[in-house]
Amino acid sequence: MWPQGPKVVNARIRELIEQYMPKEIDGPAQDPLAPIFTETPDRPIDLAPMRPGSGLTDGPAQRDLYDELRDKMHDAVALGRNVLGSLNDPVAKALAVMPEDFSAANPTRMWSRMNTLRRRHAAHEAVKASDEPHPDKLEPGTAEYLRDILDTYNPLASSDTKLRELDARRPGPQEVETAKEVVKPLLDAVADEIKDREIVSEDAALEVGDAIEALKEGGDNLNGRLGAEQGLRTFGNLLAAGINTVWHFGFDQSGKFAAKARDAAGQEAGKWIARSPIVLALGRFIAIYAAELKAFAAVHFSNPKVLHIIDLIASWFGG
Repeated sequence: MWPQGPKVVNARIRELIEQYMPKEIDGPAQDPLAPIFTETPDRPIDLAPMRPGSGLTDGPAQRDLYDELRDKMHDAVALGRNVLGSLNDPVAKALAVMPEDFSAANPTRMWSRMNTLRRRHAAHEAVKASDEPHPDKLEPGTAEYLRDILDTYNPLASSDTKLRELDARRPGPQEVETAKEVVKPLLDAVADEIKDREIVSEDAALEVGDAIEALKEGGDNLNGRLGAEQGLRTFGNLLAAGINTVWHFGFDQSGKFAAKARDAAGQEAGKWIARSPIVLALGRFIAIYAAELKAFAAVHFSNPKVLHIIDLIASWFGG
């Protein structure tokens, strides 16, 4: 289409806008069962603040279990890598999302990190009886620390509404494998993109990195499948945030952005692009991976207009 000249291109863009742009902005919705990401064009994508009432179920028993769990994890991390070995980082990362203030704990982030520990424990249990060396096998003392941590976490999870809801899912092997196949073409590209701190904050990148790791791992057991399913939710939320950030910005420009963003080197386009380098980076990513994003969106998002939104954004940025 581009070789036909700006007049033809801009006319086609206007047709697409008139055909697909709704009166109200309704891009892809983020799943509340996973971390929610910000959607602002003037700062990197970040973890959104918790919504009121979305914390852990409050009560004396829950607070006691939470404090006990934090104490045990602090004790474990204090032992250091020489004792915990490969378990050191997963325990430290889980502890990092468990603030001293009980009311500030985010259940979805906590569940994801603790499920990683469950997966590590299940992997150890599967090979511990073998006499052969195996990377999943933990030292007996380390395995005992992990078991003690999980023995404290599991009652907390069963008494909390959101943690229990996440645990209650029973995704089948085929269901998980199908979802992983759809998202697979995007994993490495997103993994590279989240390294840029001007686009994605460190906290958001850590969450998405964990999600990508869970999606790449096998789903041979329930904890693995639950982790992959939650990883898919988190991954989908990040993509939704990226799409919405560009979509909102373009929509707000009432079509002017759409007509001018194609030629980023041009003076006219430059004054629009300069308003949000983040939008430029995200828009280019969406244009490059439009086909893969549409394949994912068709399966993951219940909003069919997302496919049209991706097409529009891709047209703005040369797709």
